[in-house]
Amino acid sequence: MALSRNEKITIVAAIISPLVTIAIDFVKSVPVFSTLKFVWRLLAENIVWIATYNIPFWIILLITMSAFVVIKLWFGIKKRSVTVPAYADYTEDVIDNIKWKWKYQYDPSFRKYMIVEHKAYCPNCDSFLRGKSIYSVQQTECIRCNFSIQEKNIYSDLDKINLIIIDNIERKEKKK
Repeated sequence: MALSRNEKITIVAAIISPLVTIAIDFVKSVPVFSTLKFVWRLLAENIVWIATYNIPFWIILLITMSAFVVIKLWFGIKKRSVTVPAYADYTEDVIDNIKWKWKYQYDPSFRKYMIVEHKAYCPNCDSFLRGKSIYSVQQTECIRCNFSIQEKNIYSDLDKINLIIIDNIERKEKKK
């Protein structure tokens, strides 16, 4: 599974932060990680100051619950604002003389619908086709009848099928 852009940034920041702290401490001529220790102490002191401030518990609870409701509403509104594209009805086609069916699934990391669950069907009996590899010999066979495609596993090149589907979608949208 590929990492999203935010996950990559988080990993890079986690790796670079200690290195930057060491560099700052080296430039300031202080013991290593003293800057990190200072920031940690400042954070802890502020948390203790906030926690020991004389605020009634019901106000803290009210603020916490209000923040929770606002966050829940915000993410709920963002989630509902995703509209299903017009091409979502296009879920099957004949590609290279094989009937293909697929579904679309919204991917929040890419913020768009992705093509998923590709399935090929037999031209004779309309049953599911499966790819098979036996000692580096590729083939595709029907699970019900004797139909087979020798020396080719049709699932080995799903990128090509994806690109054809996307090209077909773009061609249909250009005609509109």
